[in-house]
Amino acid sequence: MPGPQTEKADAGTQRSANLSRDEKVVLERFFWFGEHSRADLVAATGFSLTKVNSLLESLLLGRWVEEGDVRESNGGRPSASLRSITNERYLFGVDLGSHGAHILLTDTAMNPVARKNLPINVLAGPDRVFPQIGKVLVKLLELQKISRQKVLAIGVGIPGPVDPDRHTPVQPPLMASWENFNLAGALKDQFAVTTVVDNDANVMALAELWNSRRRFSAKKQESPEDWLLVKLGTGIGSAIVINGRLYRGANGGAGEIGHICVDPEGPICRCGQRGCLEAVYGAAGIERAATAAAKAGASPLLKRILKEKGTVSSIDVSRAAREGDGYASAIVQEMGLMLGTVLAGFVDLLNPQKLLIGGGLSNIDPRLLASIQQGIYGRAMPLMTRSLIVERTSLGVDAGVFGAAALAFTKMLGS
Repeated sequence: MPGPQTEKADAGTQRSANLSRDEKVVLERFFWFGEHSRADLVAATGFSLTKVNSLLESLLLGRWVEEGDVRESNGGRPSASLRSITNERYLFGVDLGSHGAHILLTDTAMNPVARKNLPINVLAGPDRVFPQIGKVLVKLLELQKISRQKVLAIGVGIPGPVDPDRHTPVQPPLMASWENFNLAGALKDQFAVTTVVDNDANVMALAELWNSRRRFSAKKQESPEDWLLVKLGTGIGSAIVINGRLYRGANGGAGEIGHICVDPEGPICRCGQRGCLEAVYGAAGIERAATAAAKAGASPLLKRILKEKGTVSSIDVSRAAREGDGYASAIVQEMGLMLGTVLAGFVDLLNPQKLLIGGGLSNIDPRLLASIQQGIYGRAMPLMTRSLIVERTSLGVDAGVFGAAALAFTKMLGS
C-alpha cells in the first residue's frame, strides 16, 4: 500500500493524466514556442478556431494557461496572447555526470525555481548515489515550500546509452555499476510522478532545440530543425535532431560516436576496445599528450604541474593554454582539428543545418572550437558546409538540466 506522501503525489498528477490528446497538443505548442494567440494556434495545429477556443477554455479553467499581453492590432480587433501559468506545476531536471549531479527545479514554462550542484562519484554505484539525489529533490521542494503534489515529472540525463523502453543504462562505459539499474523506477517509487531517463547528449539537444525555437519564434522566424550536437566531456557523445525530433535509432543508441574506432592501434578505451574516438581525441587524449610533453620537458609549465600534482588534467591544460603556454595551446588545437576532421564525416552523412559543440571539455580553450571548425570546413563536402553553422551550445553548462526538464515535460505529455 502506498504511504501518505505517495497518495498525495498520485492525486497531484491526476490533472495531467486527465488532459485530452488535443489539449496536450496545444500545451506542447506553449511549451516549445512560448506565447501564442488563438490565430497562432489555429495555424500551428490545424484545428478550427471553434475547437481552439474550446480547448483553451478547458486549459484556462484547469489553470494550465493564462491570458497574456494584448498584441498590437493589424487593423482588426486587438487580441490577447496566451501563455503557460508559471506557479502551478513544476518539473525536475537531473544532469548526472561522472563527477557530479546538477539538479534543477523549473515551472512548466522552464523558468528556474531552484537548483543544486551535488558533488558525487558515479563509480560509487547507484546504491550510494541515488539516495543522495532523492534527498536533494526533497530538500529543494521544502526550501521553496512546494508540495510534491505540484511536481509533474522528473527527467534524468546520464552519460551512457539508455534502453528506450526500460529507461535503464545499457553497458555504460563511465558507470558500469549502474548496468540495468532502474533509475526511473526508483524515482517514481519515491515521488509517484512521471519519470524518464535518457542519454545526456540527447537531453542537451532537447534543451538547445527548446531554446532555439523560443528565440526564433520571438523573431517570427523558423528555427533550424536538422542538426547535430556533440558533447565533449569525460567521454564524447552526440545527439541527432531530424525534422525537429530526436533520432534515437532502432534501439535507442544513435549518436554514440565516442566509441567509433579512429586508430586500430590506439590506446585502450573504457569500453574495452582500442582506439575509440574519445580515448584518442577526448579528455584522455589531451591528458596523455600533456603528460608526455611534461615528461619530455617540452613545456616547463606542464612539467611543473606534473611534478607538483603527479598528473596533468585537461583542466591543467586549459589553464596553461590561457596563461600563454604554447605547447598546451598546440595540444588543444591539434585535438580540435582532429575532432573536426572526424565530425566532417557526420556532416557529410547527415547534412545538418547546425552543429553544436557542448560539454565541459568544450570550455577548455576558445581555440578548440576554431580548430574543430577548421577540421570540418576543410574536410566535409562543399555542399554540406554551404550553410552549416558550427557553434557552441547556447545554454552552456545548463543545457543538461534544462534538457532533462524538457524531457520530463514531453514524457508527461506523451510526445
